[in-house]
Amino acid sequence: MPAQNAARQSKLRQVEPFAMSHAAAKPIGSQRNNLIAAIATIAVCDIAFGLTFPLMSFLLDERGVPAWIIGLNAAMSPLGIIVAGPFIPAVTRRLGAQRLVRATA
Repeated sequence: MPAQNAARQSKLRQVEPFAMSHAAAKPIGSQRNNLIAAIATIAVCDIAFGLTFPLMSFLLDERGVPAWIIGLNAAMSPLGIIVAGPFIPAVTRRLGAQRLVRATA
């Protein structure tokens, strides 16, 4: 028995630096709700963008806009993600997630 306890404590010590402290741990239900909210938000945005961009191209083509401008318009969203992506973690740390979401909504 003492050998098993020593082995278990040794394993806990190896994992302990990476584990959250008990005081900082959130209840599992709260984490699940946050995850569900994040997935739902991403799904709604993806559906909206997925429907909007093809329709925008058709509307621009119907109005006689040159094809290169339609292509440029379609490329701006991914380009914005690529350019802004590296800065998002720093801005989130500085402003906080809630303030950032409110500011960009």
